[in-house]
Amino acid sequence: MRTTADDNVFSAINAINRSCILIVVDEAHKAIAPTYQESINFICDINRTKLVGLTATPGRGMESPENRELVKFFDGNKITISDSKGKDLDNPVEYLQREGYLASIKRKKVTTNINLELTPDERKYVETFLELPPNVLGRLGEDTNRNACILLEIVALYQGGNSIIVFACSVEHAHLLAELCMLRGIQARCIEGNTSAYDRHRWI
Repeated sequence: MRTTADDNVFSAINAINRSCILIVVDEAHKAIAPTYQESINFICDINRTKLVGLTATPGRGMESPENRELVKFFDGNKITISDSKGKDLDNPVEYLQREGYLASIKRKKVTTNINLELTPDERKYVETFLELPPNVLGRLGEDTNRNACILLEIVALYQGGNSIIVFACSVEHAHLLAELCMLRGIQARCIEGNTSAYDRHRWI
C-alpha cells in the first residue's frame, strides 16, 4: 500500500532524474555495490547524465575482478597519474609520497584476539554496502578488551613523543576513547560531524 509520503519521495526522485546532468561519486569503489548501482542507474539518463567517480587510492590496477567491474561501470574510462610522456605510472602512490602529497606510512598490526562473528543479515549488509553495518561497529566499540588494546597502543605512542589521530567505530566510541585517554593523562579531543571548523582546526 503506497502512502502520500511514498508518492512524494517518488516524485522527488523523478524530478532529480529529469534534471540531473552530472553525478559525482565519492569513494567510487562503493559504486559497484548493488544498492549504489541501482540508485545511480535510476537517476542517470543514459543520453544526458555524466558519471564521474573519485577515489583517494590511486593506482588500483586491473588485476582483480572488482577493479575490472569498477572501471566497466564507469564506461571503461579510468584516468590515473601519468609521467611527462603520457605513460601511466606503475606506482602512483609512491610518486605522490615522493612529491609530498601523501604521507609515507608504517603499518603495524595490533592483535586483539577478538573473533567477530557476523549473522547472515550482517554479511548481506557487507555485500550490499561494502562496509560493516552500524550495529557491528557498535559491538566493536563496546568491546572492553579491544578498547584496552587500543588504549595501550595510544599510551605507547604518546610516551614515544607522538601525536595520534584515532578513527573510531562511532561517535560514541570516539568520545569513550577520548575520555579514557584523559583519564591516563593524555590530552585528547573528540572531533565529530557537529564539531565547528574552528575547533576542528585548533584540535588537529
